[in-house]
Amino acid sequence: MVQLGTFRGVIADGHDTPALREDLSGLLERMAPHESTSAFARNHTQAVELSCGKVVVKRFGRPTNARRSFDAAVRLSTAGVGTPQPIASLESGPEGAATEGYLVTRHVEASSLHEELLELFWGNPRYRQILDLLDVVAAAVRAMHDAGVVHGDLGNQNILVRRTEDESGVPSWSDVSFLDLERSRLRDSVADKERGFDLSRLMLPSRLRRMFQQMYYRERCDAGQPPPAELARWERRYRRRFTWHGRTRWVRHPFRSLRHRRHKRGQRRYPKPREYWIWDDHRAEAAGVLLKGDKLWHGAWLSAIGMSLVTAIAIVPVWIAWKLRRRRMYRSPVPMKGRFGVAIEPFPGTEDRLLTLLGNLGPVPVLVRFHFHEGEERRALAAALARRLHETGHSVSINVVQNRRAVTDAAAWSAYCEKVLAETAEFVDLVEIGHAVNRVKWGTWTLSDVARLARPFRKLRKKYKGLRLVGPAVNDFEYHWILAAAARLPFGLRWHALSLHLHVDRAGAPEGVQRTGVLKFSGPDKFVLARVLAGLARRCGPRVVVTEVNWPLGEEGGRSHEFAPFVWAADTHLDTTAPEDQVADYLVRYYLHALCGGMIERVYWWKLIGQSFGLVDDKLGDRWQPRPSYRAFRTLVRMIGTATFQERLPSPPHVYFFGFDNGVTVGFTTGEEWTGDLPVTPRAVYDRDGNRLGDFRLNGRPCYLVERE
Repeated sequence: MVQLGTFRGVIADGHDTPALREDLSGLLERMAPHESTSAFARNHTQAVELSCGKVVVKRFGRPTNARRSFDAAVRLSTAGVGTPQPIASLESGPEGAATEGYLVTRHVEASSLHEELLELFWGNPRYRQILDLLDVVAAAVRAMHDAGVVHGDLGNQNILVRRTEDESGVPSWSDVSFLDLERSRLRDSVADKERGFDLSRLMLPSRLRRMFQQMYYRERCDAGQPPPAELARWERRYRRRFTWHGRTRWVRHPFRSLRHRRHKRGQRRYPKPREYWIWDDHRAEAAGVLLKGDKLWHGAWLSAIGMSLVTAIAIVPVWIAWKLRRRRMYRSPVPMKGRFGVAIEPFPGTEDRLLTLLGNLGPVPVLVRFHFHEGEERRALAAALARRLHETGHSVSINVVQNRRAVTDAAAWSAYCEKVLAETAEFVDLVEIGHAVNRVKWGTWTLSDVARLARPFRKLRKKYKGLRLVGPAVNDFEYHWILAAAARLPFGLRWHALSLHLHVDRAGAPEGVQRTGVLKFSGPDKFVLARVLAGLARRCGPRVVVTEVNWPLGEEGGRSHEFAPFVWAADTHLDTTAPEDQVADYLVRYYLHALCGGMIERVYWWKLIGQSFGLVDDKLGDRWQPRPSYRAFRTLVRMIGTATFQERLPSPPHVYFFGFDNGVTVGFTTGEEWTGDLPVTPRAVYDRDGNRLGDFRLNGRPCYLVERE
């Protein structure tokens, strides 16, 4: 303890110099009276120039808080954990009855986690950037706890990060520092209860909170173990207590709460639960940031009740029609021309390579996605590419994809749709309105939101005669949305066909059976049900178009379908991926069941280029690598792309032979090898990729039996 004029206190090792002692003795003269960086802070903070450089002086009403902050900062600095470098802890007043305390630390040029998250959430939010930021912070928080420091007030505003950007403007973060350590506690070892207490103060959406815990316990997740249940339990308990404390603050401190609310008026805050919308470049889709419980809590119960009523009324006629139509599957001739489609998402500088890849497939239908959140430059790029595709002989359809702002800002959404159709309406085949409207991560929470997306097309349909609209772009096997969405379609609009994103089983075969409640449905069963609903839906043509299907691919590097771009072994039970070679088999079988059954008009594979599920892999940058599924798709189109399906030839239940009028029969099993007699006598047999075979055995890999060459 040293005496410095009216102060007494301690100076950190390495800083005790005569010049600094003189500066600290006259510290009050250097500080502007009652000036603070925070108008409503209990403690006052100021930046001051001393002989050792620019420092921050924090004045405490309780002197013990200054010393506690100093001791915690020294502990962190010694352990190599980021915190503003402590210089001195001072107190004034009679010895043993000090009235004020002062903490002097080195000034740090950085922004808070709170400010960085606001910038990311309200700017152009990218999932990878948000997770990169959280990963850096989680490692620092873990290091702080391992150093034996419990922060006690680990809010987003008390965590500083240094932001840098590369030449292309992509941000990265480093040098995490912890502020406001006056509530900290020093421990020899921090228990999971206290770790959970600190983590409960972080303000993050629920899914990001869970991922933050995985990042915090990275080594456990890498070893296949989840974060400790004790930590998660205490984190939930303290978070509920902290949330209740915040919501009842106005009862305890009404006037202070009113002043605080006025001060915060006009300032940016975190989005409300329904307003989060974040783009995941790796998956090329919106990223969910809420767990199931939060989605249900913030969901629209009125829409849920409406969907339940519509489904209850229709369940008997749907069931009867499904049973009758199921018997007609594979019984009628179906021309295959124009039914094998693929979807694309254009990027600058890739147009020529896209056209080359599509040219190798033949004049297949192409679906081009227009993303509202990508802005005008990408819209113009997509429109120009769509026109080039049309000029090269492809049937072009478009999908106008929303984000949350498209739902809440009707004028901006309407203007965007008008610009898209002004450039494409003269040659476009189908226009899909919206995308995955039954997934809240895409910005649609209610049936009213779905209706808002369709509203601008009432005027556009009158302007562009013959415009063929499809919807509602429901994702997966959730048919209760279809009839309800059709009932809420704005007056004057009609769907030419139902559009679905029909993933039958993301990790299994198309013929595999999935349970939905007490019912079991295979892929062909779902195709029949979709066709039945198209016939029963109000203001809809009796046709079905599958505008998205794929099987996510297993990948290295800690990536998965569920948690891209980060996942650890503890979450592998949630991973729903399949090997590349097997996906190619499933692709052929899916197209055959969907189209030859006569239930689906057209199928688009999403997408042509993509790391996680594309026909072509682009993870090596400019070195695009066609996958087995690309070769399988090309062979499928070449073999039967212009033929007419005739019948499914007699065979055991687990064996399929699809006969076509050009003398080609496609055969496969549901996985088991079959050695029975073939229903045709082929002159040549080709495998899934178009290679001629000698001896062969029929199994889950489709093959082509050619009767005439």
